Amino acid sequence: MIRKLADSRFEGLSLWTARLILLLLAAAMLASLIPASRTVQAPPARTEQDDSDLILYQAIVKRVQAGESYYSAATQEQRARNYPLRPFVTVRLPTLANLIAALGNWGAKALLLSIWAAAIFAWRARLLPHASSSASATAAALLLFASVGPIMSTHYLTMHEFWAGGLLTLSLGMYRPERWLPSVVAASLALMMREHVLPFVLLMMASALWHRRWPEARAWTVAVVGFALLIGAHMHFVTALTLASDKASPG
Repeated sequence: MIRKLADSRFEGLSLWTARLILLLLAAAMLASLIPASRTVQAPPARTEQDDSDLILYQAIVKRVQAGESYYSAATQEQRARNYPLRPFVTVRLPTLANLIAALGNWGAKALLLSIWAAAIFAWRARLLPHASSSASATAAALLLFASVGPIMSTHYLTMHEFWAGGLLTLSLGMYRPERWLPSVVAASLALMMREHVLPFVLLMMASALWHRRWPEARAWTVAVVGFALLIGAHMHFVTALTLASDKASPG
């Protein structure tokens, strides 16, 4: 049994408005099942050894661990494996490869599992005021373990999405209007892992501006500006090593 939500943004909605929101949510979930393109895709990898992306990322990490610069390793490996190098975003940000190279596989694995464990605890704390019991909140938070399964294998450490996803989950779980700094930090770290996090950060910044929470809005703005500097430097380094003969991504 769920108690009446405290301080919920949906608390004042009428019954028909709430039903409309649920209908739109269901429609969006159904729409996500529709294939985005009829283009024939390569079959998914059945084993770890078949996943060419992970093999690429692992090869880059090994070269960085051997002392080579990330951009030299990444551009040479992608070129040798017939991966595109144009536009520059086809080369991942250097954060994760450098992190794994510094910590080693087991150190990085411990850190990644710690991020997801922290996310689970954060969501338990967030759900606790709305649940009928602490056991219900714990059970709901533990559903996040469905996302953790693949990372139990060290092979998947180089997947940027596992890191960015864990940090975003943690960011949302920790967010409170009166205590927003931990959320900003976690989201900023996720943004350094994967540029696809930017819409989330922009949305949080827009929400802070809309509600006139000026200190929080400034913090999200700093995160966006910092990312702009990072992606600008990334573009510079990748472009400097890209050849006219390098393959371009079809989009």
